[in-house]
Amino acid sequence: MRSRGALKDRLLLNGFTLLEDSPPDGLIVGLVCKPWLWTGEVSCYGGPEEWLLDNRKEFAKIVMVLGTADAGPGRTLVYTETRVFIEDKDARKRFSHYWWVIKPFSGFMRLSWLRTAKRHAERRSA
Repeated sequence: MRSRGALKDRLLLNGFTLLEDSPPDGLIVGLVCKPWLWTGEVSCYGGPEEWLLDNRKEFAKIVMVLGTADAGPGRTLVYTETRVFIEDKDARKRFSHYWWVIKPFSGFMRLSWLRTAKRHAERRSA
């Protein structure tokens, strides 16, 4: 994944499709790909309508949410959530093997994003 610039820009540069952007509440991006392949076979779309119409059974359809929620006076909860849908049984099995290897790195990356968000928020409030 390319690593310079704002997270939203990095996601879009790496093939994610912007599905919804409603600051300050959240960002929703989608990806249709085969992440278990070296090339990933990432499909690019002009917008959410095109992304929604892609129903290829052998591809992973991934939605990632980065959002915030009120956590009481002067506090905000920042969260990430990812959902993956794969219709094809063989493709799900390939993804399962891929995820077993990549999961720790994915967790580390998310933790890095959340720590960065915390630093930015603390700087702004100071």
